[in-house]
Amino acid sequence: MLINKKNKNFCLNIIILIIIALTLISCSNLKDLKKLKNTENFSKNYINNNIYNNSITQISQDDFEQLIQLINAKSKIMKQYNNWKNVIYKLGGTTKKGIDCSSFVQQTFFEQFGIQLPRTTSEQEFSGKSVKRKSLKIGDIVLFKINNTLKHVGIYIGDEKFIHASTSNGVIISKITNSYWNKKYYTGRRIINNI
Repeated sequence: MLINKKNKNFCLNIIILIIIALTLISCSNLKDLKKLKNTENFSKNYINNNIYNNSITQISQDDFEQLIQLINAKSKIMKQYNNWKNVIYKLGGTTKKGIDCSSFVQQTFFEQFGIQLPRTTSEQEFSGKSVKRKSLKIGDIVLFKINNTLKHVGIYIGDEKFIHASTSNGVIISKITNSYWNKKYYTGRRIINNI
């Protein structure tokens, strides 16, 4: 059977994702996997069968596919970040000469996932569905109330971190638990439904 270049690349990507997933599962300690359970909502069956038995043979197909989707989403977001990191903030900006937070989020979702989001933070805060902070997943957007009228948006990447266009530092990764962002956190929105 002949394998065309597209199928070959797809197969190689799947193999790489499987290797990454297996490495993450086998190298993680109990504390990391408990954290993964809490932040990424893995099923009780996976947690009971795999954390305590230290086995990957009992992972369900659904849980494995969810893990692959999370890894794929994070790699797409990180690819976008690597292309934009340290680009300066510019209110209303949409290019590498300067970009604002909502434009960065809009461009990331369109370029990496083919999802068209509204241009402004005030419109993006109503996109997708509401998600509680403790239920955030990679790819969710996170919103912050800076003051009564100004809001800020970024993209959650796991481990209490998010990527955003910061007014002071440009496109960077920050921690939601940072004292400033923690006080300003407003809501999360799930844009990508199948993760």
